Formats: sequence, structure tokens, C-alpha cells
Amino acid sequence: MESEADAHGRSGPAQKLRNPAGEHGKDPPMSFLDIRKQELDSLRPGWTGSAAATSGLKVDQCIDRLSPPLAALCLSGGGIRSASFALGLIQGLARFRVLKHFDYLSTVSGGGYTGSFVSAWRTHLGGDEEPQSDEKLCAALDRPGHEDGREAKEIRGLRKFSNYLTPRLGALSADTWTLVALVIRNLLLNWAVFLPLFMGVLLTPRLCAALLAYLAAPPAFPPGPFFAAGTVAAATGFAFASFGRQFASGKWLTDARFVGVVVLPLVVASIFYTIGIACAASRASLEPNWFIYGPVIGCACYLFAGLLGTAAYRFAALGRQYDDRAKLIEQVWDVAAWGLSGAAVGLFMVIGIWFVETKPGQIVAGIIEIDRAYPLMAIGGICLTMLAVLSGELLFVGLRSYSARGDMDREWLARSAGWLAAIAAGWAVFAAAALLGPQLFDLACHHIGLSGTMVASALPGAVSVLIGNSAKTPAQADAAPAGRFSFLQIASLAALVFAALLAILVSTLDRTVERAIEPHFSPGRRALLDFGLQALLIGVSVLFSCLINVNRFSLHAVYRNRLVRAYLGSARAFSDARAGRDKNRRRNADPFTDFDQNDNVRMKDLPKRKLLHVLNTTLNVTATKNLAWQQRKAEPFTITPLSCGNPNVCYRPSEQFASSTGGVTLGTAMAISGAAVSPNMGSHSSPLVCFLLMLTNLRLGWWLGNPRHDKYMKEGPNPSIVAMLKELAGHTTDDGSWIYLSDGGHFDNIGLYEMVRRRCRLIVVSDAGEDPECSLSDLGDCLRKIYIDLGISIDFEDFEIKKRQDPPVPGKYFAIARITYPHTPEDVEPGWLLYVKTNYHGDERTDIRSYATAHALFPNESTADQWFSESQIESYRALGAHIMEFICSGGQKLQPNKPPTPIDLATFKQRAQQALGARPAQPGAEHVKCGVVIF
Repeated sequence: MESEADAHGRSGPAQKLRNPAGEHGKDPPMSFLDIRKQELDSLRPGWTGSAAATSGLKVDQCIDRLSPPLAALCLSGGGIRSASFALGLIQGLARFRVLKHFDYLSTVSGGGYTGSFVSAWRTHLGGDEEPQSDEKLCAALDRPGHEDGREAKEIRGLRKFSNYLTPRLGALSADTWTLVALVIRNLLLNWAVFLPLFMGVLLTPRLCAALLAYLAAPPAFPPGPFFAAGTVAAATGFAFASFGRQFASGKWLTDARFVGVVVLPLVVASIFYTIGIACAASRASLEPNWFIYGPVIGCACYLFAGLLGTAAYRFAALGRQYDDRAKLIEQVWDVAAWGLSGAAVGLFMVIGIWFVETKPGQIVAGIIEIDRAYPLMAIGGICLTMLAVLSGELLFVGLRSYSARGDMDREWLARSAGWLAAIAAGWAVFAAAALLGPQLFDLACHHIGLSGTMVASALPGAVSVLIGNSAKTPAQADAAPAGRFSFLQIASLAALVFAALLAILVSTLDRTVERAIEPHFSPGRRALLDFGLQALLIGVSVLFSCLINVNRFSLHAVYRNRLVRAYLGSARAFSDARAGRDKNRRRNADPFTDFDQNDNVRMKDLPKRKLLHVLNTTLNVTATKNLAWQQRKAEPFTITPLSCGNPNVCYRPSEQFASSTGGVTLGTAMAISGAAVSPNMGSHSSPLVCFLLMLTNLRLGWWLGNPRHDKYMKEGPNPSIVAMLKELAGHTTDDGSWIYLSDGGHFDNIGLYEMVRRRCRLIVVSDAGEDPECSLSDLGDCLRKIYIDLGISIDFEDFEIKKRQDPPVPGKYFAIARITYPHTPEDVEPGWLLYVKTNYHGDERTDIRSYATAHALFPNESTADQWFSESQIESYRALGAHIMEFICSGGQKLQPNKPPTPIDLATFKQRAQQALGARPAQPGAEHVKCGVVIF
């Protein structure tokens, strides 16, 4: 059966888009099949021949028979290191005129720097309107082919901005202090939203304690009505729980519904019970009879809820076939056990009341130096109710252990207990930090002083941020070191400690503000003060979130603007004659900042023929419902000159996506693709580390409208508070109005996945990721996802790439693999992949060997180093050119000052096979020893 491509781009069941007709007059969303046809129409006009490609399978068959085969060049992530290596590799391809034959240019992160530079350069050379622009580009990149031997001005521009973040180095340089000022400004704007919100939220337990004190103040309210209201709320929750436990068919009681109809009523009940406890304690009304009344009331409550739930179940199950008598007896015993459990719950509640009202509660209150036990009641009220319910469920499980439904009941009640315990523990920690934290802060200040307390509070956060963004924090759990604790675990633990300390500091600030305002309020109005202050703080936070763009005041804009100046600005420095005729093509930078807004071209304006640029980003789904994706926590998301999206959320035209005035820009797409530092970063994500990175504004990711919904043309959410909280909590999805995009390396760091999805049959991959041990984690992770998602296997013939040795020994830079696509016709050869890896063998050019001898980590120096020196950039560029020229020449030594004969992709493939069996050309008798060049 032939049908559309499914969600992964395979031939399978047609994907059902949620918005097939478009919204509010906008163009309807596009499926993966639609954008494949669109790309092929642009790359290979007339690609369908005489057959109408109406389905995914027919498109696959047409692609398989294309001649020459669909080809892709993939440039991996790796920051400025990868960008420099990719530049040399592209220059090697341009020298043999192979570059212009590739259909796709797929880039990730650092590879996207160079890829975007090339795409912008092609655009300024004329793009689709100038047929000779690609030949001009190859000629400009081919430095040995220049008569004067000089580099093109565009390449010299890249060298000028090798330190793209701060071009002029030095502790006192304007660039350095500009960067510092931007980081501090954006951090303060970020906290203008978060600090009032945190203060307002942490006032909740203080408001609860103040409200308890007001209600219990003499003459206290009678506790009976509150206990009665709590009992009604609890009975409601128990009734729904009883019905949901028995009515297990379908998806009636999901997690979300359980929270709404069971947990929420129990929380309301606990609030009423806590107020009743406070009033009873104030009246000293606890009598011995309460130890009888409590279990009786609890039993009656549970029996009523159980009977109500059972009756509802029997009504819902009228159409079922079962033995009425046997079923009735089973349900009678069930309700009886449920009633005994209610008696246990009532007894535990009375014990809790007695503890708080009598001497034990007052002793605890005295130890922690709080006024009476109201803060203690606020902390323990919900916990007391939840623990009592848990005790009743424990008794019920024991009484019904021989039931025919025993296994189902035990699992159901265990999950219910998990929810209740989480609510109880979460509230206890939160309320304790808010109510008891200021006392702990005072105690710390008394012993180690204010400055020591602040330093000690900040230290765990610094540890978490540094380790969480370290290259030693693995992307995959199975990549963690074999020690007792992984770096990610250490970072998460440090983040947890810092979060608790931060809550204490913010609570102390709340107390300070309360004390400053309290003299202006009459006694007994503390609850009113807290409520008004809470409303004011949360209102200020929401107001600021409407004014402050969540995207504009992150590090993304700082990072993007400097990448645009370095790579896209350099692409406009060409010396073509048309620059003199067209003033718009001249770079007219601001003399003070050296920025020119015209550097940043729109994606829609890039060339749409050969070398169609595909920028790979990651759509973060840290809260995914797909349990199989709990490790990856991410989906691929592509941005091309034609469309933006992925098969799961559909695609939109690039001229409409992220902006209603021309669509997303190349600079924004390039920066998103390189947004390595981000609270939500695919498989790297840790909820606690997310929290810290968001608070410190270490954010390079970008919020954009979901192509599935009608906000895809907007630049970002407004108000931004909801998106900021989702990012803070690590709760990003692909089904909301807004999606969170980050570095493409958070899903696929080599750019191969999308090219295989497009069924390219000749692929060259440049892998310049940081990998000193040659563990091939990026390659292995990508191949694994390709096989799982797409059913495509990639098998290497002889893989002889090894890590750098000391002393260096000759070896291989690349390997060749066979790509087995499903449904390939028998007369069509399998796909072919050339995998090129940064490596050093000691027989490279003298300048490369000299740098490598002085730097033992070359060519795998840290990605965190984005301030490359001239020698660094040139060594990586030269290595890329050396490797690619070796491959294109078939392993033969090139003649100096003699341009090589241009080759096509078929010849390139043959020469790569030849080069695989050849040794690299020896550099004569020269060698390097101890960093000194010796001849």
C-alpha cells in the first residue's frame, strides 16, 4: 500500500495534521511529503519524470533513480573548532570543483557558522539569479588558484573576527567590557521577572500561617464547621478514587484527571482540617471522646464515598456480563475494608491534632522559635492529611490481599500513594523553606557573618553551572564515567542545594519587606498584608514579562549579533565589481559598534538550488509523553530557505515563520543551531540544572511559535512568564502554542539524520566534535536514532579511525559506509557515505605538525574555547583542506601551483575509495621534534 510519509519521513500510514485547513486565513501547514516535493522541485526540476509522485513510496522510488544521485554535505557541531575545520574542508572541495555538485548543505552548530558564511556569500554573489555564482564561489575559495596567491577578502574577514565574541582581546578592551555589560544587563532584566514572582509565591506559606493565627485568635471560630467542610471535600475525592479504581477500562482516570478529582479535593480537605485544628487548639477543645469521634467520622466518610463510587461503577458497568452475586459479595467486602480504612484515617487525624494542640507541638514550636504552632500547622497540615490517607490505604491493601483484584488494587493504590506522598513532601519542603528559612539565615549570619553566608549560598550554584555546562557532563546516561557519581549527578545535587538556599534567601527578603510594611497595618491584619503584598509582587512579575521579551534579553541575542558580524558580515566583504554598482551590497557598519543590520539576510532570500542549506536545530520535549524518548528528550527541527519545522509539528514556509515581515533570518537560525548552552538541551537536560541555568540567564535557546498552531508567525511569547516558567522547570513540549529550540547537537551533532530522512544516496559527513578518545559518541548516537526512527541501517566496511597517539603514528582520517534504504529497487546501488573525522597522525604539513606538537589536545581542543588564536584557526583550517585534498586526489600528492582537474561526484566517490587504501603523502624528509621544525 502506497501512502504519505509518516511522522519520521518513512513510507507508511499517512500523518494526520491537527490543522489541515489553516487558521485565520493563513496558509495550511505542510507535511513532510509536501516539503520533500518542494525541495526536489527546486533542486531537480522535472524529477518526477512521467510518473506522478503522489505518495511517500513513489517519491522514494523517484529519488532512488535520480542521476546523479541526491548528494549532501554535512558539517558537524563543535564551535569555532568545527567551523575552522569545515572551512578547510570546503576549500578542498572547491579546489576540485566538487562543492557545487552537492544538493544539500546540512549544518549543525559550529559547522553552521561556516555553512551560513558560504550561503550568505552565495546570496551576495547573485544567488539563484546568477548562474555563475557557484563557480565564482569555488574560484574565490581556491586560494592556490589565485594569480597573486592572496586570500579572498571574505576569508580575511573570518580571520579578523576569529575571536568573534570579543574581537579585541584584553581585560581593558571595549569589546570585553561590552560583553560583560550585556551579560549583567540581561541577567538583571531576567531577575526583574523572576524575583517578584519568587517572592510572591514564597509568601503563600506565610499567608497561610497568618490566616491560621487570625482565625484561631480569641474568640476562635468553632472548629466543627471546618472539620465538616473538610470531610465533605475528602469524601468527594475518595468517591472519585473508589470509582476510578474499579472502573479501569478505557482512559477514564488519567494522571491529569486524578490530580483534578482526587488530589485537589484532598488538598482542599487538608486546608479545612488545618484550620479546624488551629481553632481546636486555641479553644483547648480536644476531649478524650475525639479519639472515638474521629474513627467513627472517618469510617462514615469512607463508607459513604465507597458506596457512592461502587454505585457509580455498577451503573457504568450495566452493559457488562458478569456474575451479579459474586460481584456483589466482592464489592461488599471491598466497601467494608474501605470503611475500616476510613476509621484508621480518622484515628491518625485525631492523633495529629493532639500532637499539635498539646505539649509536643508547643515544644517543637519553642525549639524553632516561632509564635505558637501556627507556622508548624501550616507546614504540617497537608502532610498530616496525606499521611493519614496513606495509612488508611496501607490498611486497605492488607485487608484485601486475597481479593481477586488484589494485584490491580495494590498497583493502583501504590500509584495513588506516590502522588499523595509527592504532594505532602513537596509542600513540606516548600513551606519549611518559607517559614523556617529566615531563622536558619539568621543563625548562619550569627556564626559566619553575612558575607560568609552569601558566599556559601552562591557556591553550590556556581558548581552546578560550571559542571552542568562542562564537556565532561555527558549527553547520554550510558556515557557517564564509571565512578560512584557522574558529573551530571554532582551538578544536579549542587543545583538542589542551591535551590533550597535560594528559597531561604528569598524568604528572608520577604520577611524583611513584611517587617518594613507591618507598622503601617493594625494588629491582627497580618494576613491582609501578606495577601496584598503577594498580589502586588506577582502582578509586577506579570507586567514585566509583558514588557521584557524572553528571547531578546537572553544570551542568544549577544551570541547571534557577534556571529552575524563575524560570519555574515565577512560574506559581504567581497571585491566583485557589482558591489560598486549596488550600494546595498556594500557593508556599511556602524563605526562605533562595527555592526550592520543588513548583514543578517532572511532565510527566504538564500539560494534554493544546489547546496540548499538545511540548518539543524533541536525541538526540546523534556516533558514528552513518548516514554521511549525519555533519554533523548528532543526532536529534530530544520530551518531551510523553503520551510521550517519537522514531521511531528508540520512545516511552514520560511518567509512566514517567526516573523510576519519576511520570516526568520539566517543569523537567528545559525545562532539557534549553535545554542549549546541552554536550560533545555535535549538529552543533556536535567531539571535541576535547567533551573540554575535559567536563573543565571545562561540561555542561548529560542522560543518560537509552534508550526502546528496559529502563532507561528510571531517572534516570541507575550506575556513571556509561562514560557519562562516552562524553561525554568524543564517542561517543554511539542504540542503547546510555543516550542523551545536549541542546538542541533542536542539531537544530532553531525547533521546526518535529516539527510538520510531525505534519502540522499551520496553523503559526506565532517565530524569535528570534541572527541579526544575517539569514542565516536556523536556518530553512534545518530546511527542509533536513524535505525530506530527511520529503519535505515548504515554499515561501515573497514573502520580504522583511531585517536591521536603519542608519539603520533600514521592512520586514517575517514571511513566509508553503505546506506541501506528500505524499498530500494534491486537495480539501484545502496547509498554511500564518507565519514571524515578530525585526527592527527604526525605526517601532515609542517605548520600543522608544529602546532600539534605544542598542543597535545589538537585536533580536539575544548569546545568551550571560543577565543581561537590565528594559529589555532589556521591549523584546523589547514587540516581540513589537507584531508579533503588527499581524498579528492585519490591519495596522490598534488603538484604545487598547478590547479587540479575538476571532478564530479562519481569521480569523487572513486577517488575516495582509492585514498582509503593509500597512505597520506609524506612531506619529504622533514619532521617535527620537540616543537622545532627540522629539515
